[in-house]
Amino acid sequence: ELYAVRRGEQGRLKSADDRSYAYQSAELVEPVAMALAHAHGVGVIHRDVKPHNILLAQDLTPRLIDFGLARVLDAGTISRSGDLEGTPNYMSPEQVRASRSRVDHRTDVYSLGVVLYELLSRARPFDAPTPEQILRNITTREVPPLRTASPAVPHDLSVICEKAMQKRPADRYQEAGAFAADLRAFLAGKPIQARRTPACLAVRTAATSACGRGDGRARVHDRIAHAVGVRAHGEHRVSFGAARLRACFARVVRAAHRLGK
Repeated sequence: ELYAVRRGEQGRLKSADDRSYAYQSAELVEPVAMALAHAHGVGVIHRDVKPHNILLAQDLTPRLIDFGLARVLDAGTISRSGDLEGTPNYMSPEQVRASRSRVDHRTDVYSLGVVLYELLSRARPFDAPTPEQILRNITTREVPPLRTASPAVPHDLSVICEKAMQKRPADRYQEAGAFAADLRAFLAGKPIQARRTPACLAVRTAATSACGRGDGRARVHDRIAHAVGVRAHGEHRVSFGAARLRACFARVVRAAHRLGK
């Protein structure tokens, strides 16, 4: 199982169909986020956060291990130029692009978000038959709606996971400590700091991604509809007037189509 894969045990977490399982998952990820915050505080980026690198003690206390791909900030890199560093399913978009100058501690925030997503849904968000397809999915596809895959996940926890997995580093938690703080707030029943991505931003992101790949008009429509549909799920619907949404949709599609020509 995900949460004890290195031990070959199932551990003592409840079924994913039980709402309390979501709280146990948050309790498991929060100390890992704090461990990353400590590493980042001394200038170390892990770069390979994944279930296999999280061991559980008998009391289910997690331990983050294997800093073999770790990079010390401002101290260069241990790998050859152009190499991909990480495990495909858990790599951030910037890792996939091998943009070393733009890969910082926020890549670990993204990867831990993927671990949380997998814990809650029992599925990897961008899984595919080949590593190449996985990497392409990470950079071109939106994250599948967590609460569609697992309706029992509380709204605030899905927002926390979504925040950690934003494609643009600037849109994620800027520190692993902030990720951990929101998980603690969720567990304590207090308001979280993260907010769901606005529908208008989702439309723009989907269209930009589609036209950047040269997708046709139909594909652009599909991606935008998916992006808006994702944000229609949940306990709190996005406040976005129908007329304004149609106008925004039309403008973005026209712009995307022109760029695709």
